[in-house]
Amino acid sequence: MKHFITLLFIGLLAQSSFSQVSENERDVDTKGIVYNTEWSGFAQIAANGYGLGYQTGKIETYYKTSFYQIELNRIFDQREQRHNKNIALRFNRLSNSFKYGKLNDVFVMRLLRGQMRYLSDRAIRKGVAVAYSYAGGGSIGLVKPYHLNLIYPNNTDGTTRFDIKSEAYTQENKTRFVNYDEIYGGARWTDGLAQTSILPGLHGRASLLFSIGRYDKTVKNIETGIMLDLFVRKIPLMIENELVKNRPYSMNLFIKASFGKRKF
Repeated sequence: MKHFITLLFIGLLAQSSFSQVSENERDVDTKGIVYNTEWSGFAQIAANGYGLGYQTGKIETYYKTSFYQIELNRIFDQREQRHNKNIALRFNRLSNSFKYGKLNDVFVMRLLRGQMRYLSDRAIRKGVAVAYSYAGGGSIGLVKPYHLNLIYPNNTDGTTRFDIKSEAYTQENKTRFVNYDEIYGGARWTDGLAQTSILPGLHGRASLLFSIGRYDKTVKNIETGIMLDLFVRKIPLMIENELVKNRPYSMNLFIKASFGKRKF
């Protein structure tokens, strides 16, 4: 109890001393330099993927910044598992790793508009300011068919050889595509690029943002929150069966690190 009273007394003294700092000194410590705009590049990781982006903002007031953001993310299904059979059928060529049951590679481009609102001043120039942020806008999903190298036996002149063919999932090869013994491995990533299709959607997010050196010329932010993607149809990541179903939406937690500049 005595220790608690002592700490409380010290805290009151510190608060009293701080309140006696001149108003000019407080302005220097808490307001710093006022900038008009800021820009930053960022990397982010979510529970279902990762991506890079660019953000530009207008500092409307000390507490409010409006921004536009563009980003490109690769998303995946958490049920995806990588396999590697490490087999060689000819020319000592080892098989590449592959994801069993995968239907498409999906990339999402998002164009967002949002706001950051800072909750309070920070006490010292090198401190951390806390803000909340929200943004929304449109998404364009880029859906590229996932290709596997499949094994086809070829009996010619009494000799059995094995042909390797790069194929996407179709109704004609659906049995072979999910037969583990008939999969040689993953195909080149560029296979199927010409067949990429578009999946329109919407995106929204809300987060907490921690600005390191809020009044510095350099932007250094850490952001964490929740985001939601909603598309016009199911996100075709996996081959569907009784246990695996694709959905037209995806809600995930994310963390983002941003670095950039502020200017007048």
